[in-house]
Amino acid sequence: MSHNAEKVFYEQLARLLLETFLPDCYRGLTVSDRPDLRMGKKRGIEVTRVFYPGAAKAAGIFRRIKMRPVDGKVREYMDAMEALGYKAVEIGGVIGAYHPVDDVRTNDAALRNAFMKKVRAAVNYRVPVLDLFIYSTFQNCFDEDVILGFMQWVSRSGISTFSRVIVFEYPCIYAYLVKNRDYVKVRVDDEKYRRCCSAARAIASGE
Repeated sequence: MSHNAEKVFYEQLARLLLETFLPDCYRGLTVSDRPDLRMGKKRGIEVTRVFYPGAAKAAGIFRRIKMRPVDGKVREYMDAMEALGYKAVEIGGVIGAYHPVDDVRTNDAALRNAFMKKVRAAVNYRVPVLDLFIYSTFQNCFDEDVILGFMQWVSRSGISTFSRVIVFEYPCIYAYLVKNRDYVKVRVDDEKYRRCCSAARAIASGE
């Protein structure tokens, strides 16, 4: 998937996830630019992802060994991933997942970095209400109290750029209304999630 197609995929997937799992808040969303999504003329949603150092290289290596049984060559790739700070995980006799070596479950620095980058980017956006949608890179990476702690930090920071901050870490969506400090957790239905992914992928690939 090209960089542009990947960008389209994540924007479309965010649109579908919001409309599917937070329908009382989001409906009739359209893909735009600055911000990435719009709901009419008054509300926008900026979409971003959490990144870690070496994540792109690690992801490239993982694609080479995903679903392959562990042999000498695969172990060389596993060692290369570990040198970047990531550990490949064997599931059922094959490489099925990977995660950072450092324990990020208790550290919200990556979430804060993603937030601050978008705060700087959104300075010149012209929309009355702006929200932020953050994809976590890994499944079940952050403990729930870390995500809640991050959202409370957003409130304490006094930065009013975003009205609502949403973190999607499969299988849950966490939505935080900054001003009122209201916190909502929605579990994502697996089948609906797969349909959202398929639809976003079809749009991104021009099908």
